[in-house]
Amino acid sequence: YDRGQEVKRDTILQVYNTVSVNLGFSNTKKSDFNYRLGAGFSHLWNKLKAAETDVSVDFKSALTLNEKSALQLNAQYSILAREDIKVEPAPRHLFKSDLLFAFNPIENLNLEAGLRVAFENDTLVKKDAHVFPVVQAVYQIAPKVTARAALSGDVEKNSLHTLSAENLWINSNLPLAHNLNT
Repeated sequence: YDRGQEVKRDTILQVYNTVSVNLGFSNTKKSDFNYRLGAGFSHLWNKLKAAETDVSVDFKSALTLNEKSALQLNAQYSILAREDIKVEPAPRHLFKSDLLFAFNPIENLNLEAGLRVAFENDTLVKKDAHVFPVVQAVYQIAPKVTARAALSGDVEKNSLHTLSAENLWINSNLPLAHNLNT
């Protein structure tokens, strides 16, 4: 709109509305077993008559084995329900879980190694189950300088929520699918 021009609400081409609620629980005392359980609900709708509901649950935990090693289990589940003018409403699921062994072989070096498993029902590949290796090394060179190297794969959740956050002017009826990153 030009400067000084009054904006009339019915001439605005795109408007997004979002309602979100998140809950989280975690242990508050230092112990050998730490965890966090979270749940979220988000509903988005826009002026082009598209809407999407995202319900998710995530769990993160770490079990200390000794002063130099721990087991980590991280899991996330998300179900998406989308409505649009020409899109058939069908639930889209994504479950991901990491099982990692974390250890410190030498001072200032942290290593993590394990597997990531993902189950989904809408990537553009034919199989719904995916397994990826996860390897990460973090070395602290100096007090404020860290080097990091990692190798893994993932299934990235794509939704109307994520796409509209990147581009406010997306049109309706976009084909959406989770991304397979290898």
